[in-house]
Amino acid sequence: MHTTGEAPTPQETSGTTREAPATASKATKPTPKTTDMPPPIGDPTTARAEELVDVIGQRAGRYAAEAGRQLTRLAARAREESEDILMEAQHLRGKRP
Repeated sequence: MHTTGEAPTPQETSGTTREAPATASKATKPTPKTTDMPPPIGDPTTARAEELVDVIGQRAGRYAAEAGRQLTRLAARAREESEDILMEAQHLRGKRP
């Protein structure tokens, strides 16, 4: 309650106390949707999708391999050119005959 000299609180005057709202102790589990379930085995749509993913992966691999080969060729040409420029500069300075 209250001590002498203090005003009573609204709960004390009404005779009722307010309780904290109950929290949801139950965890609600969402119901599974039909799209959340895996397709049946042998589904033609899934098979086609897997084929497309495989084809795209193979194409990406080929493009990446070709890009790697071209990059290697480009690096070799750049190295040769830089060596030629260095040799010519050394020749002009008289360091090499």
